[in-house]
Amino acid sequence: MFGCFGLYSDAVFFAIICDDRLFFRTDDVSRQRYIKMGMVPLQFREKQSVNSYYEVPDSILKSADKVADWARTAIECQRDRLARKEKRAKR
Repeated sequence: MFGCFGLYSDAVFFAIICDDRLFFRTDDVSRQRYIKMGMVPLQFREKQSVNSYYEVPDSILKSADKVADWARTAIECQRDRLARKEKRAKR
């Protein structure tokens, strides 16, 4: 995937590792804590960003408990997104 790696929990794609940096899936709510910490969205190329994946701050990466908590949030963001998408497809 663009020279990056995807992380899954069961069948839920929730994170990307690119250039030795970890990016978690966000939604409108969770994205705000990344922005408040000065984090940026994943950028594959100069003009191609993926605004639904934001870099995990170093301060979070230093704590296994915090990483796990943020990962759970990312997994839930993706599950919610998939559920909404499935619901729209059934209409």
